[in-house]
Amino acid sequence: MHVVHVASGLEWRGAERQLRLLARGLARQGVPQTVVTGRDSTLARHLAADGVALHAVPWAAPLDPRALPALVRETHRAGAVVHTHDAHALALVAAAEALGGAPVVATRRLLRPRRAETLWRRADAVVATSEAVRARLLRRDFDSTRIVVIPPGVAAGELRRADGAGVRAALGLPPEGPLAVALGGYAEEHGHALLLRAAERLAIVAPRLHWVLAGDGAGRRTLAREAAALGLADRVRVIPAPEEPAMLLAAASLFVLASWHEDYDPALLDAMALGVPVVATRTPTHVELVGDAAGLLVPRDEPATLADAVHRLILEPAFAEVLVRAASARVAHFDLGRLVAAHLSVYRSLGSVPDGPVPDRAREGA
Repeated sequence: MHVVHVASGLEWRGAERQLRLLARGLARQGVPQTVVTGRDSTLARHLAADGVALHAVPWAAPLDPRALPALVRETHRAGAVVHTHDAHALALVAAAEALGGAPVVATRRLLRPRRAETLWRRADAVVATSEAVRARLLRRDFDSTRIVVIPPGVAAGELRRADGAGVRAALGLPPEGPLAVALGGYAEEHGHALLLRAAERLAIVAPRLHWVLAGDGAGRRTLAREAAALGLADRVRVIPAPEEPAMLLAAASLFVLASWHEDYDPALLDAMALGVPVVATRTPTHVELVGDAAGLLVPRDEPATLADAVHRLILEPAFAEVLVRAASARVAHFDLGRLVAAHLSVYRSLGSVPDGPVPDRAREGA
């Protein structure tokens, strides 16, 4: 058996981070694998540093045909099972039409895909990252026997080694006082406008509260101008997304996620693992991650409710600590060992992996 992971690497977000964690976990268990991804990507750089077998190719556009020769070579390996980790990768694998019968696993993170549903129908197995994604697929008449839900994993031990001591000084923030952090691309569905409206409401009642909004996208400068127009320039920092957000999260007093796109957001789980109390919009995926007691969930598009939730965590540290303890217990359900074991089960179900356990040589994040 040889797992051939395929990922465009055009971004460095949840999909890429999860692939890195999975590949490292599989490597620790001695599973042969190769990752086909963009040559100059952040993903390729991290995998190379991790010692994961890498086939880096020119991949500068979503459907870059220069990746096809590598896909043909890798998928003709004896016993290959192909695992695509984003829609671009799945589209190129489908376009190759030269897989030599290798089974295809496709990970689906989005409730509303950017590409046609027919791409996922061509996969032998679809890994849904949440029950919400699975329900969406079933409403689209997908074969239920080909869908398996594998929640995201988190390297809790590794995250907890992050040191946020120098973050405030680097951003020109006061050394004390509550700090709310939000991570996410600067697109409308990530809810940064909602965050600004909540921050405006809190400016008087929580005068020591500062915010850091971190993300990618063309909307960053526009958001900074909007913050200044609201009189929040000295309270809100709007910065590019850090490559390793753990240091920023480690410096936070609380984490706020105002997105309404309903897809899995890795920063939410990271914050929970780091012991940072969370406030998030109530979407199906956020409910699955947070559960009933591991954070505060608020309706979308209600800045007053969001502001009240943030204010409560500031005023009631004992209550915030209750949430943190519940989140710590919740994070155990997203252990990386489970992530690796669940994927191995999928590979075995396709007949490419011998039955029987793979020795667990090391536990990630322990």
